[in-house]
Amino acid sequence: MTTIFYQAESNGETIQVSLQKNESFLDGLLRSGHEVPHGCKEGVCHSCMMKAIEGTPPENSQTDLTLNQIEQGLFLCCLCIPSGPIKATALNQSTQFIEAKVIEKSPLNEDIFRLRVENKVEHHPGQFLTLWNTNNVARSYSIASVPRADNFIEFHIKRIKNGAFSDWAWHQLNIGDPIKLQGPLGLCYYGNIPSEQPILLSGIGTGLAPLVGILRDAFLKNHIGEITLFIGAKSSNNFYLAEELTVLAKKHNNLSLYFVAQKINNASLPQPCKLIEGNIYQEVKQRFPSLKGYKVFLCGAVSFVKKMKSQCYMGGADIKDILSDAFLPYKP
Repeated sequence: MTTIFYQAESNGETIQVSLQKNESFLDGLLRSGHEVPHGCKEGVCHSCMMKAIEGTPPENSQTDLTLNQIEQGLFLCCLCIPSGPIKATALNQSTQFIEAKVIEKSPLNEDIFRLRVENKVEHHPGQFLTLWNTNNVARSYSIASVPRADNFIEFHIKRIKNGAFSDWAWHQLNIGDPIKLQGPLGLCYYGNIPSEQPILLSGIGTGLAPLVGILRDAFLKNHIGEITLFIGAKSSNNFYLAEELTVLAKKHNNLSLYFVAQKINNASLPQPCKLIEGNIYQEVKQRFPSLKGYKVFLCGAVSFVKKMKSQCYMGGADIKDILSDAFLPYKP
């Protein structure tokens, strides 16, 4: 049984906890009744980062950290299952956050709403930020806005029944309220792509958020290559932003829009959007039997990203040209 020591930021008290078999540093503290800032519990949002004072964190708990962070002894306590004693302290949270005011909150469909906050963070469209509520609950959301064109940062948030963050944001977060932001993180953005390279964008649900940011960024950088956007959903009622995407498609004749629903209800989409009843994997494969030379962006649930990434790679896309943003389900 491994013993960990945690020095709380609030009062400097050192807490000692004996971890159970295969229990992480974070879970041990939470099980013992101690409040620790955290979010995804998957090492993605970086909300639970700590600094080791004594002992050595396992390598996997420093995955994706910068060399400078590793040299400082920083680690992600949700991934830390230590083999020996470790003493760690919380980071000074005041240096980790930027506070921004909410400037807009509006529904996009029955389940998803748009949240816009002041643009106070340097970022790329398609990256994600971690948002914190007043109950110290963190959730990560992808960025749909483009800093060079917008004076706000935009998120698309799916309302989850009794969701610790989304329910709070929908019912309690108001225009003018401050909200804490942390980040950004993520490598799924346009970057320096050759302007003539063809692009495939594919996502499901709120995976549309980062794809819209990437798409707008591409056009602002005068991308002239073919761009195709595939969005999938269970029902055609789940689609959103069709009007805004239509405006883009009418301005740029190199953009094609496909909305693929497993079931089409009494719904229609404006031209040139193409509404298809079917399976998004099959539709992409049928229209793109070869993806050699393409830049591919995939956003949505982990299962979707994993399957579509494999399909695109088998279809000829170079693995280095496949960028993704996988949305992790949050653990309680």
